[in-house]
Amino acid sequence: MTDTLQPLLTAAAGLLFRSESDYPFAPFTHENPGGGPLEVPQLLSWLALPPDTPVQRQELAYFFRNHTREPLGASAEQTELAHRFQRLQAALEAALRAPTAYCVGQTQVQAYLLGQDPDGNFAGLTTTLIQT
Repeated sequence: MTDTLQPLLTAAAGLLFRSESDYPFAPFTHENPGGGPLEVPQLLSWLALPPDTPVQRQELAYFFRNHTREPLGASAEQTELAHRFQRLQAALEAALRAPTAYCVGQTQVQAYLLGQDPDGNFAGLTTTLIQT
């Protein structure tokens, strides 16, 4: 596991991404011998998915929008959870160059929160969203 992932795993420890179901975050890395930015066909190839698999690219702030916002009248627990997601987003932005969310599939969506580490390889976290 790369040194880049450790602060991300620490920030994500115990967090569940809430959608219609709750899923934890897991590490993801992939070498990038060309050094260029991540393109959707490249990601689908790594995942052994057909080229017509739906992929939605999102900015991290948009991806985390429902998790980082403190609801009006939030309890202390809800506020702390929003702060933890804010710290996770900040950790991704600090550790990775151009971190982006790639939401792959429909209904059961695999989300990859990826950017380039200091060596130019792709690293980040993955989680699952259920959207019906």
